[in-house]
Amino acid sequence: MKRFIFIPAILTFLCLAQPTESVEFQVEKVSGTILNSATHTPVYDVKVELLSGNNTLKDSTYTDKTGYFEMVSIGYVWKPKIRVTSRNFQLFIRKLQPDELDSENQTVLNILIDPIPENERVPRMDKTDMESRAETFLIKGNVFYYATLIDSGLSAERVIIRSREAMKMDNGTLNLRVNGTDYDPVRCYVPQIGQYENLTSIMNDYFDDPVFAPSGLPVFLPNEILEPSIIFGTVRDKETGSPIFGAEVKLSGTGNQRITDKSGKFVFQVLSAGTYTLHVSPPLRSLSKQMNQPEIKINNERGVWLRSDQYLVQ
Repeated sequence: MKRFIFIPAILTFLCLAQPTESVEFQVEKVSGTILNSATHTPVYDVKVELLSGNNTLKDSTYTDKTGYFEMVSIGYVWKPKIRVTSRNFQLFIRKLQPDELDSENQTVLNILIDPIPENERVPRMDKTDMESRAETFLIKGNVFYYATLIDSGLSAERVIIRSREAMKMDNGTLNLRVNGTDYDPVRCYVPQIGQYENLTSIMNDYFDDPVFAPSGLPVFLPNEILEPSIIFGTVRDKETGSPIFGAEVKLSGTGNQRITDKSGKFVFQVLSAGTYTLHVSPPLRSLSKQMNQPEIKINNERGVWLRSDQYLVQ
């Protein structure tokens, strides 16, 4: 009888001793091609999104005429997955695994999507293609820069995106409303391939005829006018997802530390490029511990806006 009790106890111990699943990892670049599964030809103008496990949008883009897509400098993502949507093709979703990334946290995906029969296709939505395309570059939780020409030269304000809507005006121009404030798209710069590119320059590349007149502004913002890079996030209980107040977060190599607020949030300003680690200590009298300590790669001392949530386990 004792033997039968002993064996389940061993099995239970072995299960508990298994390493905890990694829920978050850094994604530097996701690129690839989208092909029609029936003809194996490139599919143009389909939307490709990178989502976290709870369906939070982290980045998105559209395929070009060769079926190619690219998303760069995405940051840390919890259980990432790729979603491909089009009016003419079946919804495609697949998880992204850590072992699919190379040493630079990059991966190339070649995806086949299934066409929808002509008689089952969804009619075009009310939003114009221009409006939908502009909203793709303004993702909630990310940032963009709003440029201004002053006597001393070019300056730019960093704006954290909490809400956004693109609207086509009666005169045919496009207006952006972010956080309840109207912005001229000609002066907006969004993250593209490690830099901040003028939104209207990007939009003109998507259409056969230019949709905006030349802005007179540079295509990319100079690095020196960008804000210092930021690493931020929330410390949460892994089992409940609840934010943890009073945890101590240290950023390796800097001597800087933060205590999480009532929402579990912390933020660090990074003054130099490099690889960093976040060390989290639980609040006093707590027996929990940090789930893992992933390395965070910062490619530029300015302009990076990187979220890395941390988890405590019992």
